[in-house]
Amino acid sequence: MDKLKSHVEVLSSKAVYEKSLLKLDELIQLVNEVLGTLEGDTDSNSQWKTQRQEGDGKITKRLKIASKSASAFAKEVQKKCTTTKNYMAKEFKAVYNKAQKLNETVPAAFPYDLRKLLSPCSFKKSAIIDLIIDSFCRQGRLSLAKRLMFEAPSGRSKAADHTTLQSYRRLFAIRNALMRKDERPALEWLAVQQQLEDKGLNKQDMEDSKNTEVRLRNLSFELHKLHFLNILEEAAAESVDPQGHRAHQQRAVTYAREFLGVFYPTHAREIGKLTTLLLFSHDLMNSPSAHLFTPHLVHNITSLFEREYYHSIGLPLLDPLFTTLDAGFTCLPHTLKVQQLISENPGLLQTEDDSIKADIHLGDHLQFHSTFVCPISKDMATEANPPLLLKCGHAISTDAMLKIISSSPRRNFKCPTCPTEQRPCDTLTLHL
Repeated sequence: MDKLKSHVEVLSSKAVYEKSLLKLDELIQLVNEVLGTLEGDTDSNSQWKTQRQEGDGKITKRLKIASKSASAFAKEVQKKCTTTKNYMAKEFKAVYNKAQKLNETVPAAFPYDLRKLLSPCSFKKSAIIDLIIDSFCRQGRLSLAKRLMFEAPSGRSKAADHTTLQSYRRLFAIRNALMRKDERPALEWLAVQQQLEDKGLNKQDMEDSKNTEVRLRNLSFELHKLHFLNILEEAAAESVDPQGHRAHQQRAVTYAREFLGVFYPTHAREIGKLTTLLLFSHDLMNSPSAHLFTPHLVHNITSLFEREYYHSIGLPLLDPLFTTLDAGFTCLPHTLKVQQLISENPGLLQTEDDSIKADIHLGDHLQFHSTFVCPISKDMATEANPPLLLKCGHAISTDAMLKIISSSPRRNFKCPTCPTEQRPCDTLTLHL
């Protein structure tokens, strides 16, 4: 794949035709001027002669215009045509050679027929369209997403599509305001969300509701902190005007008492640092908390807001389409190995569900929640099949333990990983 990428980059650098186009323009100019001369246009002929004598002379400077015959013009044009053709052929030949190498590299980069890995009905077309539309919306390409909604097969809800577009428009409007250090639209949205949370209108379980309440409170503090810092920056800008500077200082104190004081039980230390900045309001960049005035703070607050906004509309923070492709590319080498193994050993698929289970590590960046895969059965833990912690410290699934003890007359069993013997009552159920 790296070799293919390098060939594409080389081809892109070679596929530049400015010089060939310039040579072609010069040839066209020469032909037009010759035609004008042969038609007996005296004014044009004189103008052309003067241009050739006084100009840059890129096309021809050797022939005398007034005394040339038609055959002399023809020879000059033919010579220019040959020169231009040879130059363009040389330039296009380099591109052609690189394109041929790329054509040979593509099959080598994809040696397997990926169509054999998936059946035609593995994915629902509507689900794929939804993923693509959501990806376009996340990238801000709302017009393209709207067009795809319109051209998608019938059965889509126009009201739902309209709501989706409106949600993303509001997201981008608030995000752009935050990037300008304008926290007011975000605070208005947050107030609505906190009201819904207080009324219990968000469909969440109790534990998730508590986590959401904490996250919304932290986001609220960060937004009010941003506004407080904005007031201090206005005070610093008025440092040459003592009266205006004191007025902004008083505004900052009043705002801190009204909006930051309620966060004191959970953010006392941060509030202390913020109020200390009042002593450095003449020169904030030399204060102990000068890092708060860098773009990094605005970026972090914007990220916190996006996380909560996507959570409020029931969508993940990361693009599901990109996440799916990332996981697919990670699994592809392992899937190809399994396919080769099955082709060499057809009897491997003679199971109840006609499938082979494989544990593939996708990387920490694709771990979104706690999971457990039994090292014995390769089954993922569920509520009906929870993981069990053995006395020795290893863990297996409940179904795996039941299969092991079913063949033991004493109902005792040994850990599949180590030789520790134990009873079922020695195990502990793990709750993820």
